[in-house]
Amino acid sequence: MNDKLLLYQGDNPRFLCVQLMAEEESAFVQEEIAYLKAHYTKDFSFIAYPVTNWNDALSPWPAKAVFGKNDFGGNAQNTLKEVEALGKEYDLPVILGGYSLASLFSLWAGYKSDAFTALACASPSVWYEGWDEFINTHPMQAKYVYLSLGDKEDKSKNPTMQKVRERILLQEDLLVKQGVTTTLEWNEGNHFKDVNSRLTKAFGWCLKQLMEGEN
Repeated sequence: MNDKLLLYQGDNPRFLCVQLMAEEESAFVQEEIAYLKAHYTKDFSFIAYPVTNWNDALSPWPAKAVFGKNDFGGNAQNTLKEVEALGKEYDLPVILGGYSLASLFSLWAGYKSDAFTALACASPSVWYEGWDEFINTHPMQAKYVYLSLGDKEDKSKNPTMQKVRERILLQEDLLVKQGVTTTLEWNEGNHFKDVNSRLTKAFGWCLKQLMEGEN
């Protein structure tokens, strides 16, 4: 993982948003921040964590490749240590989030650590091998979890991806049963449609929950 990148710091930040992202997402992240400032609050800071080795740095345990030939390395624990340190450095409630495998990492981090208050999980890779067993045996430690999925993401020729709808519904159900404030939003289209707006909605919902929680 590359060095963290502070993209925005509010005058009086009350929350810290941390987005794990692929290099191609950097083109629209400033639009995301501008929308959050205009529609929610300016009182937050926003850090982007560019991830260079996606399948290795964000996967919670080793697994065979689902797309292409690159297996999942299962080194998320190293990434988690770096991200946890941000909360201590800034001493603010942390909203952790991302898209796809970065979204799955955020969910996993919420189970493994109490460093995150809210999780902004847009189209998480809940099809990941062993994920359903993991969430059935671990308590979520974050207070708020946003989930989303495209309504065509399970319409895939890949048998692993076909499980994503039932897995996201299981994820939501288990979180609700644990008393976690959770929402699941269905977006139009497949996994690759409107990534920017899906991430913006995810972080926006989390900011709203934290703001209301202060009142």
